[in-house]
Amino acid sequence: MSMSDFPKPRFDPTINLGHLISLGGILFALTGSWWLMDHRIASLERQIDKLAVIVVDSAILRQQVQDHGRRIDRLETPAK
Repeated sequence: MSMSDFPKPRFDPTINLGHLISLGGILFALTGSWWLMDHRIASLERQIDKLAVIVVDSAILRQQVQDHGRRIDRLETPAK
């Protein structure tokens, strides 16, 4: 058998129920993944905001501790 014995594949331009179900499934999957990704990103943004507040509070506390340490050092040094 040679290659010329096989029929040439033809393109079928009709739209059937299987095509519509496939398209609906793809649209459903894309919409669901977009929604899920949006909620995950929003959750990450909230966590980053909380982390930023914690970092700022930590820096403020560190500065306050250093200030208290300086005050204690001044109180402990004898007056001349």
